[in-house]
Amino acid sequence: MSTRGLALFSALAAGAAGVAGGFLLGRLPPVHGDGGIPMGTKTGAVLPNPAGSPSASGAGPTALEERVLRAEAEFAGLLGRPQAGPAGGPALGDLRARIGPLVAGHRGIELLALMGELAAIGEEAYPDALVIWQQLREDMLKDAEFGVSWNDFVDTVNLCMGPLLRWTLANPARAPRTVRVDAAEALGDAEPREILEFLRSEPDHEVARQLGLRLACRESEDMIPDFEAAAHAHAGDPRTVETMLEAINRVEGESATSSLLALSQSPEPAVREEAGIQLLVRRPPATGFLLNNRLDIGAPLYSAGLRRGDIVVGIGDAPLDDYGAASDEIARRRHSDATESVTVFRAGVTLTFRTSGRDLAEIGFTPFVYTPR
Repeated sequence: MSTRGLALFSALAAGAAGVAGGFLLGRLPPVHGDGGIPMGTKTGAVLPNPAGSPSASGAGPTALEERVLRAEAEFAGLLGRPQAGPAGGPALGDLRARIGPLVAGHRGIELLALMGELAAIGEEAYPDALVIWQQLREDMLKDAEFGVSWNDFVDTVNLCMGPLLRWTLANPARAPRTVRVDAAEALGDAEPREILEFLRSEPDHEVARQLGLRLACRESEDMIPDFEAAAHAHAGDPRTVETMLEAINRVEGESATSSLLALSQSPEPAVREEAGIQLLVRRPPATGFLLNNRLDIGAPLYSAGLRRGDIVVGIGDAPLDDYGAASDEIARRRHSDATESVTVFRAGVTLTFRTSGRDLAEIGFTPFVYTPR
């Protein structure tokens, strides 16, 4: 083990011991094989130099330290408790007093270990741990001045942060949105029942979408009502609706088909449109490339007249009756500016449009569907 790794491991030991009971809630899994976490919305939150702590220069708070004092006050408000100070008790006060000097010295590994120690204390110290979380996270996405790698960060999350992250999901009004999105992304190996419990009461579109993605390929018939309810609750966000209805479509059997048919009559436009797309995937009326991605207004295919839900059944004179032949037709034309005819099947009608061969490449990134035989 490297000197850096030994330092992190030894510094985390105290925090790991304190959080052992929290593992009953379930150990967070590694997030991605490359050690990276696909984070949500960026935040400008930064770390506090606790009140009364001198700046590195000894000349009063710097601009950075003033910003982080404001951030700490904001997080303290989220939990409805006074700002960090002696009232938290000697042990917690000592930990808080270490934050400012570590920030001033850009000592990221020690900050990472301190975050784990604070998380182990429990709810009283969660605001301090969350401020460090967001500071290091922002730094990794931008300047990397603190020298913390994604692997270091994820290892600490896995070891010490499980109870805190579950707490953020259970308390939507008391935790920063950015951390809550991260928490949802980190629940990949959690039991489906636990994820569904969070999903049922989740008010945020992106957190709900991430929870739905964590259930991919683990759906079952008894989950359909939960996915339906989430789609209606988040009907204002088409991406979240798409995630929930895709989940229903992965369930085999007539119950899922009946659900999608009912949703296709919804008064909510996003739900109604997405249910229609998922029914095309489930029971395609024609063979070809299904345009299920969202075509931006002004995009070449959109300008040519193609729309989401079209099934591309022919290019030029070539029918697209199997995936291999269809891919070859697109590949053969992808560097050509010559105008090509594109035949689509839409709502029971066959239509023909014209676009350049170069613009046909986007079609090849959509799923190929087969007419049931």
